[in-house]
Amino acid sequence: MMIGKSNYKWTNLKEFNIGNDIKKGDYIYLKVVRSGSRITVYVNDKYIGEITDSSYTNGGGMGFCSWNAKCNYYNLYAYPNN
Repeated sequence: MMIGKSNYKWTNLKEFNIGNDIKKGDYIYLKVVRSGSRITVYVNDKYIGEITDSSYTNGGGMGFCSWNAKCNYYNLYAYPNN
């Protein structure tokens, strides 16, 4: 799984290995938490890793995309980080 950002041009930030136990057609629970410049990633409540990126510390938008694969998204939520 790749985490990246786009400001009219895609930039890869970090690729995470989410394991081989997720099969085609499986649903996953993805949680991404940003606190200041730190972005922490969880898949199915398991800590996957983190990234430091200071370019968006004052907020901004979020988005999801897939590359060369069919992908469906359900129950998307965005909450402010308290």
